[in-house]
Amino acid sequence: MFANYVKTELELIIEDIYKRNDMWSPADLTLRNLEAAFNIKVKFLDDAPNRAIWDDDFAVVFLNPKQSVKEIRSVFFHEIGHPFRHVGSQEQLPDLFRHLQETQANQFLLYAAIPFYMFEELEKPLSEHEFINLIEETFLINRDIAVKRLEQIRNRVRTFEMDNKLKEREKHRYRKASTMLSPETIRILNQLNKQISVNKDEVKI
Repeated sequence: MFANYVKTELELIIEDIYKRNDMWSPADLTLRNLEAAFNIKVKFLDDAPNRAIWDDDFAVVFLNPKQSVKEIRSVFFHEIGHPFRHVGSQEQLPDLFRHLQETQANQFLLYAAIPFYMFEELEKPLSEHEFINLIEETFLINRDIAVKRLEQIRNRVRTFEMDNKLKEREKHRYRKASTMLSPETIRILNQLNKQISVNKDEVKI
């Protein structure tokens, strides 16, 4: 079903980090393992704003323990995307760049929370509702993230398949055109070929 999915460079980097830290299944995606893999510290503070603070030497993610497990994990994957991909404080950035960094962190969240090499091992239920439930409960993330990741994967597969169909159509069109020359076109091409041959002989003389 998802054999034609093509991973991005960012996905491959995250996958490499996970595998180098012996993280092979969703059960391995614990906060403790993720702290070690990304060299990030997690601090739980009541009513604290969810945010990451980082510089070149360290990174800390502050999380509110009063949130649900799925919410905590969803926020965590988003927040670690900032020190992983960005340099410097967001507070000093214009709104446009801050929005860009939030978009990039959300992209990181999808790849890190539901890595494809784990996703593809899931048994695919018959219904859409069951599939989303399975993703949500297996990876312990918010439902909207499960929906977005599933749609992202499907869109990537559709894009790959459409590109291949277009390439095959163009190849077929080229082959068909090359075999459908009219007699008159063939006559003209032969005549041109003869003229070229005569001109070559004249040059040799």
